[in-house]
Amino acid sequence: MIKVVVLGSGSIVPTQNRFATSIYIDAGVDKFLLDCGPGTIERMRRAKINAWKIGQILLSHFHIDHTADLLPFIKLRAYNEEGKIAINPPTLKIYGPIGLMSFIEHAINQNKYLRYLSDIIGYLRYVELYEMDENLIKEQGDLKISCKKVKHESGIMYRLDIKDKVIVYSGDTAFNPEIAVFANNADLLIHECSCPKQSMIGEHTSEVDLSEIISLAKPKRVIITHLYPVWNGLEEELVRKISDKHKCRIYVAHDMLEINL
Repeated sequence: MIKVVVLGSGSIVPTQNRFATSIYIDAGVDKFLLDCGPGTIERMRRAKINAWKIGQILLSHFHIDHTADLLPFIKLRAYNEEGKIAINPPTLKIYGPIGLMSFIEHAINQNKYLRYLSDIIGYLRYVELYEMDENLIKEQGDLKISCKKVKHESGIMYRLDIKDKVIVYSGDTAFNPEIAVFANNADLLIHECSCPKQSMIGEHTSEVDLSEIISLAKPKRVIITHLYPVWNGLEEELVRKISDKHKCRIYVAHDMLEINL
């Protein structure tokens, strides 16, 4: 069984039920986060998810609503659960688009206020960084990680092949029919739907775009996430607009939504 917990299902604008992006996946031996937006660590605590068991963090892009808790998470792992300095911290693998190395270099090593994470804590003792591109597939045990470029600030989406299950995570993206090929017949498609068509902003996906992706990809289940406050109170309408056309199970995410595959 694979457990999926949507820790953060909204945007940078908090609402009662949603805040910035982060998704936890527990596949037994493999436990990881998809993005690490602000509030991730606290919501993990509330969900009783052990931060020291996380093996990988997969970043879709570098916007602050997807990465704000990354440096706190890196520092957290230098300590044990009793708050003492860890002698041998558990390895944390961080994956991201091309530019990940530069992002971390500027955030830590070239920042005189945060350089202590390198000079004193020595984060590279336990953090491994991997830049992903479309030609690279990372495999370890029963997990295979691949990615595809999306239309959003040099971002990528991820495909996770875990034993006989496939999970695809869009990150942030404008409509792109190639997503459907990448997500074809996925057991779970986690896809953004930031705003309704008539009020779309930036490089994002509307409910009309998402319906088209689902038509082409034919996933078994869909979690709709990255929802701006404009969707508050319209969740049932959103489900109806999409489920009337498709037979797959549709979930409109809220923080702490949990499903099992």
